[in-house]
Amino acid sequence: MDIRYEPVASSPKSAKKGPTVSVSSLFSQSPRSQAYTTKSRPKSWPWHFLSHFFSFLWLAPIIALLVLNFKQHVIGASVWCPFGKCASNVFEHNAVARAAKLDKADHNLLGALQFIAKALEVWFFFIATALLYDLAMILARHESGLPIGYILTHLEFGDIRNLLNPLLWTSPFPHAHASQSQKHRKSVSKLFIFGIIAAFLTILTNLMGPAAAVLVLPTLQWVSTPRNASQIYQGNGLGVSPSEDLALLRSCNASQLDAGNFSCTYADHGPSMDQWAATALLTTVQYEQHYGIPILGTSQESAVLFALNVTANGSLMWTPNRQVLQELSHDYLSLADPQNWGTGMTQMNDSLQVIINRQGPSIGFETACAVGNLSVTNVADDKQIHCFSGWTQDDVHNYTKCYRIGQGFHPDNRYSNFWIGNSRSAEVNATAIDVYFSDMATYYNSNEDFGSGIEHCLNNETAPACDWDSIFGTNLPNDLRNSSRNVGLVSYSLANDNDTASPMPGSEARIFCDVVAYVSFPTYALDTSPSSNILNLVRMDGLQMSGNDRPLVIHPDWFLAAWSVDRNGTVDSMREVAQHMSFTLPLAWVDPNSFAANAFSFLHVYSLGQTMSMINYAFDNATADSRSEDAKRPVLFAWATRHVWAYGINGSRTSKLGVAVVSCGAACVILRLLLGLLLGKREHSAVELIVAALEHHPTGEFSGMEEKSHVAKVRYVLEEDPLGKLRFVPERHYSGKVWQ
Repeated sequence: MDIRYEPVASSPKSAKKGPTVSVSSLFSQSPRSQAYTTKSRPKSWPWHFLSHFFSFLWLAPIIALLVLNFKQHVIGASVWCPFGKCASNVFEHNAVARAAKLDKADHNLLGALQFIAKALEVWFFFIATALLYDLAMILARHESGLPIGYILTHLEFGDIRNLLNPLLWTSPFPHAHASQSQKHRKSVSKLFIFGIIAAFLTILTNLMGPAAAVLVLPTLQWVSTPRNASQIYQGNGLGVSPSEDLALLRSCNASQLDAGNFSCTYADHGPSMDQWAATALLTTVQYEQHYGIPILGTSQESAVLFALNVTANGSLMWTPNRQVLQELSHDYLSLADPQNWGTGMTQMNDSLQVIINRQGPSIGFETACAVGNLSVTNVADDKQIHCFSGWTQDDVHNYTKCYRIGQGFHPDNRYSNFWIGNSRSAEVNATAIDVYFSDMATYYNSNEDFGSGIEHCLNNETAPACDWDSIFGTNLPNDLRNSSRNVGLVSYSLANDNDTASPMPGSEARIFCDVVAYVSFPTYALDTSPSSNILNLVRMDGLQMSGNDRPLVIHPDWFLAAWSVDRNGTVDSMREVAQHMSFTLPLAWVDPNSFAANAFSFLHVYSLGQTMSMINYAFDNATADSRSEDAKRPVLFAWATRHVWAYGINGSRTSKLGVAVVSCGAACVILRLLLGLLLGKREHSAVELIVAALEHHPTGEFSGMEEKSHVAKVRYVLEEDPLGKLRFVPERHYSGKVWQ
């Protein structure tokens, strides 16, 4: 129902009793009317001081919370960790009971912190109310006045529905009967800004609770310790023959390694090679099941296990380096058993879980095998061309692949070989394995030689006169180029023992596999928790290779060291790896898609994985100031990642929103303090405002107004007497001085 406000007319009876007296004249005759003013009056200083001090005090916990979060303060294994007395050593015999006790304490304290967050919200609501009141009083004492719609805004703004209240947005605009001063753009702008501030504080107060909770409540986080420069990588030993290295070849001495007697590595690495062989058959069996997938097996080094890592596109297999794994094992043991291995990691015991991280080299290799025949062309002393037929990359295009063999072509082109014993006869070797490294390879078939003209030169008469550098320097397609530079070659063949039952007739029959290798510097990560990583399996993160990386030089002797066999020596036929290789090789030659062929492929891959894992690397000790501009000699870092209760922003959107909200709240506190110091007025309660409104006698300012929205636009100036009593003066009658 619309309300109409009309002035009360004087009755005829009352008119007869005396002259008509206007309301304004009554006010002008009041002995106190001349004392009302909008100017500052003496404040109630105790209340004024306490009000602002209480508001300013809100900044103390807020600043403390911001500091804790920006510094990522770590509490520990529990939210309640007074003086660090909540260590949670996962290796203790009562680790489970301790964890349960800490979890109960966490639950209780997190509940208490929820109440603290609510208290901060209520505290800020008081501040926002006071700020909005101060702003309203400043406007009410200005000559342009304050609309009725804004008089109680400081009591209504906390309700989120206030944002949808039309009076909040229409009250600043003057009504049809407004004075010229009201229509002034500046006065409208001031009032509209007040409405925007009220809406902003409505949103801010409703968000303050969740924002405070985000900052008050610590969370379980993975927090990294400072990254300590550990080593400066100087290169690996893959391109040279194995030499004495106490870290990886403890059972060998320098004279044995110099003589090529790599059988000395059996004590340290022979059992792991045999384990790979058994894993190869198991992997093949499971792979050929209906729901099987090729899950690569694991091997142990010191206190940890590792597996070959396959990149996302599946082209490279990355092998963890055993030298890095030994260092990682030492870090692990110093955490699990500090009494015997040092106390370097014991400070991590106030964590629920610890992941030890070390950067180090890893060699990734790409290998492909084919069934074919070997032909050899003699070019000159220590110069041969070995060509293998049947090479294919996509099972569509078949090529003969030729390699430059011999140090006459390049000093890195080396050769080694060994045998696998024949279980049927101790005097006859069953399998010959020849290992080469070739600096260059090329391809041809009956239709394409990519312009090299190699086929014409593949005979002993014409070969010496051919330009082999030009032939092997022929530009190849991208899919062939990657496996044509710095290529390792492993040739598997049965010995020519006149065994008519052999499915691989003649000494030329081969299964040949080439390999190219690259180096990367991933992060080795070991989760030390027995509950989540009971096998101590190491993973590698950040495996990547730049597109300009050139394949590594591979010395064939490393392959022999992995098999624990001397140069031109024989692997004992009773070893697991020898038996499986002797069984699968001839059957794989007959049917490249058979079970035996798959098993042979895994055997070959695992033997390469064993080889690459044993490569030692050289390094210089790093300091905190160590830097390296050479990407091939990077600084390697070590650090730990802890699962702890901690404060922190961590880049999350909710944390950033929480910081933004409380920062706006802090700005409101400072704004109120400045207003109190510069423009402070006596503060009045809602009761005083209501009494002043009830005492006010309208003088026609509501004439012709039927809508609530119109009434809300009527502006009043607030005045008070020396005792603080208020009165409302219609803005259109206000002259800026004492109201007459």
